[in-house]
Amino acid sequence: MAAGSRALGNGGDLTPGPASAFRPWWRPHLRQGDLVVYHVDLTPANGSESAALAWLDESENERRRRYLGDLPKRQFALCRAALRILLVRRLDCPNRSLRFEEGRRGKPFALIGDERCGFSFNVSHSGDHGMIAIAPGGRLGVDVEVRRERKAIDQLIEILLTEAERRQMEQMDSDRRISRFYDLWTAKEALVKANGLGHAIDVSRLNLVDSVGRSGETRGFHDRDVLGGRWEISNLGTAVFAASLARELPPAP
Repeated sequence: MAAGSRALGNGGDLTPGPASAFRPWWRPHLRQGDLVVYHVDLTPANGSESAALAWLDESENERRRRYLGDLPKRQFALCRAALRILLVRRLDCPNRSLRFEEGRRGKPFALIGDERCGFSFNVSHSGDHGMIAIAPGGRLGVDVEVRRERKAIDQLIEILLTEAERRQMEQMDSDRRISRFYDLWTAKEALVKANGLGHAIDVSRLNLVDSVGRSGETRGFHDRDVLGGRWEISNLGTAVFAASLARELPPAP
């Protein structure tokens, strides 16, 4: 670390020091200019939960205690603490001054004291995998789902996908069909989360048949009917999980 730089200490504030007092449980998964998506390791064996708890404020620790079961407790603690650390680093502010509130439809935003933070972020988790997307402004959403067999997958395909998306999947074998469903589903969820509209959007009207590519690919999506605007959709998935990032683009000149 260069002279004069600052590291994160154990107490949750920016403090002088040669290195972080803990081993990060997150790592960059995608970089697009000033936007970064991080993968968060939520496995219980990584030993990070006790370090994460020190970063949460009183209301967040109370929220964690209300979750039923170890997995949701761990998912919340590790994702929220990682988000705090990443924002504190970007904003160069003490952890104690950073707090979160929710908009009218439940989408969280960050404040430093009483001033709204200029960074946009979104968080998702499924099983032992979390995703955090952060960018300096603009609407964005991220979603992750562990790929697994679902008894009701045929019903989900009928409910969540457009006719064109279903036709595209007709000639696929079972494994490819399930994989494609997860890719489309996470892309739709990422778009919904970016808009902060929750279940007010009927995702079966979002036709992404040509807008979701292979893993690592980013494609455009121009929607006139449901969300409006111009978007980029990035497929962040692996063999283990499906994940998508949706980011709004500036209006065309």
